[in-house]
Amino acid sequence: MKELSIEQMESTKGGCSFTEMMFYATAQLYHIGQLDSSSDYFSYHAAGAGFYTMKLFACM
Repeated sequence: MKELSIEQMESTKGGCSFTEMMFYATAQLYHIGQLDSSSDYFSYHAAGAGFYTMKLFACM
């Protein structure tokens, strides 16, 4: 697997800044941490985790 630096990821088309990537990763982990199948908000947090995972991978 090729190693990419932050500068290379920011310069590619569709790349995100390091700050954006950290936000997406943090938001993803927050939603994953809030997942509890007995919660009324389970589908909200599952959708949030999926959304921020998609945004994070779109940066790469």
